[in-house]
Amino acid sequence: MIIKSDSNMKNKMSVFKIIKSKVPIIIAHRGASADAPENTLAAFKLAKRMGVDGIEIDVHLSASGDIVVIHDYELNRTARMPDGKPLKSRLNVEDLTLAELRKYDFGIWFSDKYSGEKIPTLEEVMDLIGSDILLNIEIKADRKKPFRKLSTAIANFLCEYSKKHSVNNVIVSSFNPLALNAFRSKARKLNLVIPTGLLYGYSPEVPWYLKRGQGRFIHNPDFMLSYCAGLQNKGDLSSIGLFKKRPVFVWTVDDVASATCLIQKNITGIITNVPEKMLTLKTVGT
Repeated sequence: MIIKSDSNMKNKMSVFKIIKSKVPIIIAHRGASADAPENTLAAFKLAKRMGVDGIEIDVHLSASGDIVVIHDYELNRTARMPDGKPLKSRLNVEDLTLAELRKYDFGIWFSDKYSGEKIPTLEEVMDLIGSDILLNIEIKADRKKPFRKLSTAIANFLCEYSKKHSVNNVIVSSFNPLALNAFRSKARKLNLVIPTGLLYGYSPEVPWYLKRGQGRFIHNPDFMLSYCAGLQNKGDLSSIGLFKKRPVFVWTVDDVASATCLIQKNITGIITNVPEKMLTLKTVGT
């Protein structure tokens, strides 16, 4: 039986303390992704300057074992050749080493202004973000893809990182409850307590049998992260009552009217591509 140290229990309590003091939490989806290339250091720097309460990122494991920050399993949507031209073939993140991934430009697809942006590692992002705002690390774990190695790698990394830096602001989330189980199991073996969040909702990314949050029966999360579609009226919002003992974040909300409605219904946090706009709503309902 693993005995959790007081210092590690503080990891979990610190996250809840940050949330309680800043509700509604405004979380930048892949950074300030409406104004800078998603999941790049540029997008995270901009989100910090805007004054967000948290940042959401997506992670994959490279062929060299480095945890890299990118949403898709393939590079082609957000990566370009050094000269700015599209990639000539389909390239998978997991098939390339960090050195190989660094050869591509991850900013110029968005704007010439961001030419030269490289794919960041989880360590680089955590060093940049610091520990004053929330960091939601999403494990990309499609049901058709192996996930245990990535989940374990994240737990190992956070354990090592915590020896020199605080991880008291970190949440680990996923659509896949089995990936969260694998992460929590490894973290516990390392005597590390990190809160977890289960993503769910009527989104193409979610299997039909998990769309109403059924994954909570497989993994007992600390947070629920719901897709915004279907949460705009009182009847649909009542489904959140199932999770009233857990904070609920809603993604991805870019419309002011929708965000206002959700905030008035006591949603804990808004995950958005336009954090600067959503930050103006912090006083709604107070």
